Amino acid sequence: MQKNILVVILVVWLWIGAVALMVFYGIDLNGKIDNLNAKIGDLQRQVSDNKQQLDEVKDKADKINEATGATEALLSLGTARSKARDARRLSDMRQLVSGQEMYYGENDRYLTSATFPAAIGTYITATPKDPQGSAYGTVSNVADSSSFCYYAKLENPNTSSTGCTEAAPCGYYTSTQGGNFYKTVAPTTLGTTLVSDCAVQK
Repeated sequence: MQKNILVVILVVWLWIGAVALMVFYGIDLNGKIDNLNAKIGDLQRQVSDNKQQLDEVKDKADKINEATGATEALLSLGTARSKARDARRLSDMRQLVSGQEMYYGENDRYLTSATFPAAIGTYITATPKDPQGSAYGTVSNVADSSSFCYYAKLENPNTSSTGCTEAAPCGYYTSTQGGNFYKTVAPTTLGTTLVSDCAVQK
């Protein structure tokens, strides 16, 4: 009888111990699960923040690319326009040579003027202006009717013609009794020898 009671008591204690262990480990497991859920939540927030930052960086990169493309397009358009203006300048200088030669053929001398003329006889009734609105340059030929000199300043200097290089580009184009010439400097004198002379390519 006493032995049976001892066995019952032992079983009860074992059962109580088992329940206590289950309760203890159950609480600990729940805590671990809570910690794991908290870490998962942190990771999800970090991923969300990183995605937002990546989206912001992408948006900025897209805007920079758009701005760069627009700038390149504007630069390309600006270059094309400046080259078109230079082509007009070259054409004007050639036209002035033709006008003066016709004037010379009728008068045995070139038209003389201290400044850029408004007309060349009846051959050019209105001399051209620079495409940007100003008058072309001139060297006075009042004292020498056998010569004349008009010139244009180029926006895109010539670097490939004779006497024109990358180191010494020709930024001027002249109209003279000898024809048209590229110049590295603006002419200041009539003549065919010096760098400052209008009718020489230097």
